[in-house]
This record gives sequence, structure tokens and C-alpha cells, in this order.
Amino acid sequence: MINYIRWILIPIVGVLSWYLAVFIGLAAYQFAESLCPSEYIISGMCFAPWFATVSKLIIDVGAGLSALFVVLFSTLLAPSRKVEIAWFVFFTGLAVAMFIAFQANAFAELAWAGVFGLVTTIVLTRNFTRRRLR
Repeated sequence: MINYIRWILIPIVGVLSWYLAVFIGLAAYQFAESLCPSEYIISGMCFAPWFATVSKLIIDVGAGLSALFVVLFSTLLAPSRKVEIAWFVFFTGLAVAMFIAFQANAFAELAWAGVFGLVTTIVLTRNFTRRRLR
């Protein structure tokens, strides 16, 4: 019975994992804004020379972090077939990220999400494949 519940929870955990990455990204952005010198704050926005680069990096890494979290937490929750779940979640997430990238012209974020998701999937695959061989 508990295995059925775990299978049902996988998509929910995937969405919650994405929200966790968004929350971390927003917190990082607010932290970066708090470091902005007052002379560069105009109408509540930071125009420091470094801020555009930092905010873009936060957005890009946040996209990658979301892919990492979704693949990792969904795979760890799966009661069995973890390697297959990791790859399924990765390719499903990649398709969603591609759709968003084409809609929002967010190709750098797509690249970060693709790399983080792929590396996470490969690491999980190697880890769970080694466990099967023992």
C-alpha cells in the first residue's frame, strides 16, 4: 500500500521540488538586493554595475537547481525502478524546460537546467546501477 502512495506522490514531489528551487532563488535575489549600495537604488530597484550579472547568475543557477531537485527528489521517492524514473523525469523536465525556453526566450536557463538535470541523472544512474551489481 505504501508503495502505491509513493508512486502517486512522485509528480507532486516534483512540483514541490521546483517550488523549493524557486524559493531559494528568490531568497538569493533578495539577499543580493540587500547588498546594493543606497546610491544605486532608484525607485526601489538596484542599478549597481554588478547587479545585472549577479541577478542573471541567480536566475540561471536557480533553473539548474530546479532540475537537480526535481530529478533527485522524484528519484529518491520512487519505491523501485529508480534509474528509469530518473531518466523519465529528466526527459520530461527537459521537454517542459524547452517549451518554457521557446515561449520566454530563456535559452541560457534551458542550458543550465539541462546540464544540472543531466549530471544529476547520470550520478543517480551510476549510484543505483552499482547498488544492483552488489
